[in-house]
Amino acid sequence: MMQSPNQVLARFCFAISCAILYLAPSAMAATYIVGGAGADYVNLEALRTSGVLQDGDTIIINADDNSLTTGFTNTLIIKGKGKISPIVPRSFFRSTEDGYGTRIKDITLNSDSLEFSGFETTGTTGVERSGGAIYASNASISGGTNTFSNNSADGGGAIHGDSATISGGTNTFSDNTAGYDGGAIANMYVSITGGENTFSGNTAGIRGGAITGDVTIYDGINMFSDNVAGTLYDNIAGGGGAIAGGDVTINGGTNTFSDNTAGADGGAIAGGVININGGANVFFGNSASASTLPVRHVGGAIAGNSVNITGGANTFSDNEAESEGGAIAANNGGGNITGGTNTFSGNTASFGGAISAKRNDDSGGGNVTISDGTNTFYGNSATFCGGAISAGYNYGFNYGDGTVTITGGTNTFSGNTAGSGGAIAAGYYYGDGNGNVTISGGTNTFFGNTADNSGGAIYIQHNATFRATDGNFTFQKNKDNVQWGTNEKANAFYVNNDANNSTLTLAAEDEQNIYFYDPITSNLSNLNLIISINNLATDTGTVVFDGSDYTRSIDRHSAVYGYTTVGYGTLILNGSVVYGGTKDFGSFTLEQDATLSTDATINRIQANQIMLNGMVDITGSGTLELFAVGSVEFDGITLTLDLESNNASGRVAITGTVNSIGTNTVVLQAWENGIFGGGRHLLDRKRRSISYARSVIFCRLTVPIDLIQFSFR
Repeated sequence: MMQSPNQVLARFCFAISCAILYLAPSAMAATYIVGGAGADYVNLEALRTSGVLQDGDTIIINADDNSLTTGFTNTLIIKGKGKISPIVPRSFFRSTEDGYGTRIKDITLNSDSLEFSGFETTGTTGVERSGGAIYASNASISGGTNTFSNNSADGGGAIHGDSATISGGTNTFSDNTAGYDGGAIANMYVSITGGENTFSGNTAGIRGGAITGDVTIYDGINMFSDNVAGTLYDNIAGGGGAIAGGDVTINGGTNTFSDNTAGADGGAIAGGVININGGANVFFGNSASASTLPVRHVGGAIAGNSVNITGGANTFSDNEAESEGGAIAANNGGGNITGGTNTFSGNTASFGGAISAKRNDDSGGGNVTISDGTNTFYGNSATFCGGAISAGYNYGFNYGDGTVTITGGTNTFSGNTAGSGGAIAAGYYYGDGNGNVTISGGTNTFFGNTADNSGGAIYIQHNATFRATDGNFTFQKNKDNVQWGTNEKANAFYVNNDANNSTLTLAAEDEQNIYFYDPITSNLSNLNLIISINNLATDTGTVVFDGSDYTRSIDRHSAVYGYTTVGYGTLILNGSVVYGGTKDFGSFTLEQDATLSTDATINRIQANQIMLNGMVDITGSGTLELFAVGSVEFDGITLTLDLESNNASGRVAITGTVNSIGTNTVVLQAWENGIFGGGRHLLDRKRRSISYARSVIFCRLTVPIDLIQFSFR
């Protein structure tokens, strides 16, 4: 049936009015003023019970308010100022949910100055007992001064939900409590950007004294102090005294974590992947050791599967873990520091006073990598391994592989102490896993580190490479065997050679130096250590063993048991040092492109077989002792002797069978026309004249003897 024009118009108007009514809630959001002069409602409870609130409305609070008997349930924007607290324990805001239990309402705080204090959840289910002050799908705090204090819930003492965003303003979360997780905030995602944000005195029964969730912090001034996690049950792995993730990322800003405590892992932060990028970051006095039961307490400041610190100025001081990683524990493999200025001081643990890396499963293994920057480790301590750094120890499983790699930068290790490896330990001396150390490039100083057992500065379970490419390496005043009193001795590092096939490389490139003012040692029981000194053609620098700091012979003896080859560059023996384990094992080879140089003291090389093919340079009246049960072989060497002091040269004293092969040349510096003052000539040990020429030929000797002394006068 055809409709009249009036009917068509009526239907059109009806449709338009329906559309307007449908859009009304979002299009006509209202603002309500509560409290103070000109208020729409005398208090929050009056507004809540009025029934006028719709999603998207704004509440402006102008006075303190303690009227609420239960929370708001609409999506709201909150502004104004005042201290808000409930008349009975309830949340300020509780999101309604869909049929699947999903939060669907949001809250936004854009205030001048608001404080939420004393809110508490009630009910019987987990949902009902979450979010002491706010339970929302999305909670947003933007600008103003906002305080959440003395709120409590099972999860999220102040705020609980899917996401929480804090942007700018001055925000304080203090003395909030969660029975389980998130003393202040428990959300899936938490983002803090700019502003001044303080989290202090918050407590969680299990994890996240202040915050739980995937957490990202951008810039701003952020302070986390005196937060506690893990107070509920000693046998639950309470972690993250301040923050527990998820993944945690800190990008820039000034961030201070002080005196936070966790029952198990991460005195300040615990999570999966922990990234700290730039900014100024201080971790002070945090602790992972609150539990009284035998659970692992790791990461006094930070515990994560992977911990990565890039750039910025980072200070870790006086943090403590009962088990591993006084400052940082990388629980499943990786601890990485790249660039920046990084200081670790006064941190303590059983393994890795400052940093520990290992795995939690049977695969073992843990890696610590330090690249570039200025890195200082001083005064850290470990009961067992690695006063500063430990890699590879696995608590409760097998003893896995561990690798410590330091590349470039300026790196200083001083005054660190441990059972083994005063500064660094790679691998564990009771285990069967490999432990490897590689230090390449940069300026590296190890000074005054001590070990109760082995490895004054470094304990190496398997292989090690020290390569100076653009700066010097120095080992000085380090010592081990400290717990044995009179057996205490100087020591730079110890190689355990656990599989009896370890390698040690000491290499200095052009114009670079490696200084050992302390001796190096290896395991007497495992003798097949392969030692390469300057093994590449580009290694034209010097490796120096200098015993001038010490008077005792044990402090000048590098007792390395194995096979040493000097390929290029210069090996210098100064200050009455002894290089080599014993005279009846191993070998020492000086290749033709290498130089062996000694000073005016008595220095010794000892091995079963000694082969000299390069240049030997003896300064002043010094003595080079070649001590071998087997043979000492000269094959085309050039022996340079300095005659400037009283016309007397040094000497070569040999124990063993001497084999002279090819043409061996003696070069005498400061020679006076072939005749010394007083008519003295170049003599062999029987005082027979050898030659008057500037370059002379060794007499060929192949007879076995107990002692040969070439004395040149």
